[in-house]
Amino acid sequence: MIRYLAYLMLITLLICTISSPTNVLSQDGWIEKTLYLYDVAYVVFTEKNTTAYFELPINYSIGNYEQTTYILDVGGQARIERDNDTIKVSVSIYNGSSAYIFVKVHLRYKANMSEVLNYITSNPLVYREIEDNIPQEIIKDYVKTPHELVENVVKPDFESWLRSKGYVASNVSKAFIAASASVFIYGYYIKYNASAMPRTLEDVILNKTGDCDDMTRVLMNLLWSYGIPARMEYGYVFMNLDNYVMPIGKSYMIFNDAGPHGWLTVYLNPIGWLSLDLLAGARLTNPAIITGFTGIGNVSRESIEKAEEFYNQVRYAEYVTLVDEEEAVQEGLPFNLIKTLNDTAYQAMIPYIVEIAEKSGIEAPIKYFTTETPITVTEERTVILTYTNTESVYVNTTLTVTETLILGPQSSENLILTAVAIGLIIASILIVTLMGRKRRLRV
Repeated sequence: MIRYLAYLMLITLLICTISSPTNVLSQDGWIEKTLYLYDVAYVVFTEKNTTAYFELPINYSIGNYEQTTYILDVGGQARIERDNDTIKVSVSIYNGSSAYIFVKVHLRYKANMSEVLNYITSNPLVYREIEDNIPQEIIKDYVKTPHELVENVVKPDFESWLRSKGYVASNVSKAFIAASASVFIYGYYIKYNASAMPRTLEDVILNKTGDCDDMTRVLMNLLWSYGIPARMEYGYVFMNLDNYVMPIGKSYMIFNDAGPHGWLTVYLNPIGWLSLDLLAGARLTNPAIITGFTGIGNVSRESIEKAEEFYNQVRYAEYVTLVDEEEAVQEGLPFNLIKTLNDTAYQAMIPYIVEIAEKSGIEAPIKYFTTETPITVTEERTVILTYTNTESVYVNTTLTVTETLILGPQSSENLILTAVAIGLIIASILIVTLMGRKRRLRV
């Protein structure tokens, strides 16, 4: 997903339907699942050429949830970059630019996490005798000073609600408080109101409205007030979602079987990091592709203003989908599937590309989307990836990536020019090959 200002540009969506995807359950109680993420964006109009980034799944290992990411293909104006110890995929933003990523994500996670959460919810004293045996580095990073409105307004409201259920906060375990607080915040306290832009904590609490990441930040601050380590994960929930359209500024994003979402995880002894997602069941009943996590509990107005400025300047259509491995194999990997997904994506985006162009006062580039498939020229190259984050380290992963120059699905009036362009490109590649030059990209 094209992203600006890191996690602040998280597109939010309340997902109420819990699906039951096919999983492979191993004998030791772990689920193994492989998903493919395809994300394509087309920039219709921009007031200023700039750079944005795709929302890339991370390598993630937290004991009861493991995610391994493989970049299979990038195309168009997308480029793999290394930023310190992480891999990024940048996109050059200018009028008519387009780009895509195709990523394989292997998941391995405990099958009974929803049962664990249900057990905690029904046992007020659960894990109380060992609840303080938490690593100090976890406490340092994920127990912070709660926002004063949470301390002075939300916490008293929560404890009043808890008493109405027959419990006193000081007499129950921290695990029970965490589970109860998630029910209170997600189910009662904050009224859901979708927004493509983040809100400040002050606005959410004072207005009692917000969406998934707004609610999650309130819940995170509330749990900090009890000394409970908490942080937000975000990414895509794999579920039945048929081309859900999300306006964002003057742009449109379309999601197919990939619910964009943010949810809270809490660190409890002896479980480790447990999802408390009562909205979409991420990492409880539904697999989730995680693109990042954060322990930041608020959003500044300055950040929101910068985000709004970006979305006022750049107008684009984007299509994001998740595909189960079984379906992907039937379609043929990797390029047959990319072709199918590309065709489907552009057909879904065409009405929004036309609308954006009309509102921007420019000619709709519909002529570039009139044939079945894009015309591409490809060149294989070897990539050595060193991919790390604070939770895990994967080093020296060798991948063969195909760099694709998208010349665009053409109308008949452009086929001759396209053929000439392809000829020139192929001739250039042959000349480079004969000269014995082999391009390698190391990140």
